[in-house]
Amino acid sequence: MTSIALLLLGTWLVASLLFLPNLDRQTVLEWLHAPSAAVPMALLVIVGFRHALDGMKVVVDDYVHDAGNNFALNTLLLFLAVAGGALALFALGTIAFGAIA
Repeated sequence: MTSIALLLLGTWLVASLLFLPNLDRQTVLEWLHAPSAAVPMALLVIVGFRHALDGMKVVVDDYVHDAGNNFALNTLLLFLAVAGGALALFALGTIAFGAIA
C-alpha cells in the first residue's frame, strides 16, 4: 500500500513542481505555505519514511539471524525513521505555518 501511495504522491509532487513558474527558493516556500501543498507533502514524508522503514526491516530480517542483534537493529531503524520523519515534518510545519522569509 505504501508503494501505491508513494507512486501517487510522487506523481503529484513532480506535476506540482512542473506547474510552478520557477523553482527558486521563494516560489517553493510560497507554494509549501498553502495547505493544498503542505498536506500532501506531509503525507509524502510520512508514507516515505514508513516505506523506507518497512524495506529496511525486511533487509535486517533476511540477513541478521541473531535474535538480539535483529531486535537491536530493528529498534534502531524505528528510532531513526521516527526521528527523520519528525525532523522533516517539523521543517515542513515551520514553512507551512511560519512567515515566508
